[in-house]
Amino acid sequence: MECLHSRTRQLLGACVALNTASTYRTAVCSFNNFRLQYGFPVDYPGRADHFVMYISYCFEMGFSPSTIRSYISGLSFYHKLHNWFDPLELFVVKKLLEGYSRSRRRVDNRAPVTPQILHSICTLLPSICYNDYEAILFKAAYLLAYFGLLRVSEVVHSTWQHHGRALLLDDIKFDHSYAVVVAIRQSKTCQMGEPTYLRIPCEADSNMCPVCSLKKYLAVRPSTQGYFFKHKNDKPLTRAQFSAVLAKCISSSPYKGANLLSHSFRIGRASELASKGVPDEAIMKLGRWRSAAYNTYIRM
Repeated sequence: MECLHSRTRQLLGACVALNTASTYRTAVCSFNNFRLQYGFPVDYPGRADHFVMYISYCFEMGFSPSTIRSYISGLSFYHKLHNWFDPLELFVVKKLLEGYSRSRRRVDNRAPVTPQILHSICTLLPSICYNDYEAILFKAAYLLAYFGLLRVSEVVHSTWQHHGRALLLDDIKFDHSYAVVVAIRQSKTCQMGEPTYLRIPCEADSNMCPVCSLKKYLAVRPSTQGYFFKHKNDKPLTRAQFSAVLAKCISSSPYKGANLLSHSFRIGRASELASKGVPDEAIMKLGRWRSAAYNTYIRM
């Protein structure tokens, strides 16, 4: 019997992504701490009036609308898991969350990586990186992130989350010399099921072509399996390194001071496609957006 209970716990633990499970645990701790702070009993199921006051408390603490929605979703998950009432189904909670979003709209001030900025970054890499191999590695990663509209977690290894998303050697195939086909096994919007395949064609400028850059990288990459992007010592290129070298390039460029982060590659490519008149449906498909939320990425 104990082995069945153990298997049940294992399966329930695997039903959500690691970072989602971490967020849900944080939500429960936050809700408990709020009740302790105000002298409310820390028992479950939570009371409806406590959820109402908790949302107001989060607003006063400066939490973003997306954070509080994630926290309430976590508390909802915890309640439903124990066959208790769902706080997200409470009318007052729904309306409070709507009011929260309307009252605290946040502007995404991340700047886009434009083609000019991308060229500047790639030009600076040989002077930023400590050897030619590293410069080739980072250039291939940056060009792929840009032209593939990829999230950084889909490109390189994250030490604390998204362990199964980073590209592996077998995820990259070449369609002769004309394009690279990238298999996205997991993503933010697709954590299970069949992988998504992206076909990224060559660019006219061979110096800024993702296909040429990836081939040049593969010619010097260690001949081992595992993560696609890795250093000469066979250790994976990490998310922190991806961002740190980008920051060094920006600080040494004419674009110093611009809010250019790892997600700026995705924002920049979406904006470039929109400026060229590419239809919304095509951009959504290329970037694997499921809703018009991609509009918040467009900088014109």
